[in-house]
Amino acid sequence: MRAAAAAAALVALGGCAGAMPAATACPAGETAAEVGELYFGRNVGGALGVSETDFDRYVAEELAPRFPQGLTLVDTDGRWGAVREPGKLAVIVLPAETHARARLHAAADAYAERFDQEAVLRVVRTACVRF
Repeated sequence: MRAAAAAAALVALGGCAGAMPAATACPAGETAAEVGELYFGRNVGGALGVSETDFDRYVAEELAPRFPQGLTLVDTDGRWGAVREPGKLAVIVLPAETHARARLHAAADAYAERFDQEAVLRVVRTACVRF
């Protein structure tokens, strides 16, 4: 059931992968940018399988090198049906370049492969940002 739901969600989101968002009008001082979010589950086989050390190593080896300008990590308490699962959320303001989404997807795929995950939820949205 979990695999089917994940596959359906990825298929539904897949149609958006190549589409650029409509121009966003931002207030003065803010800029429209794409923000990527990756939701990582930490359970493997129904039990915690990705330790803090494992996750830190993944960030250092896979995620941070793809986005050296920075990212934010948040601990999460996810639900998948009746199953509770600790997780992590990475929020990244994507650089305005052609391959930024591809790097986001590559980072998610690397996590899924490394930690035997069925899926990593990926969200890309347009937002007004200011640093």
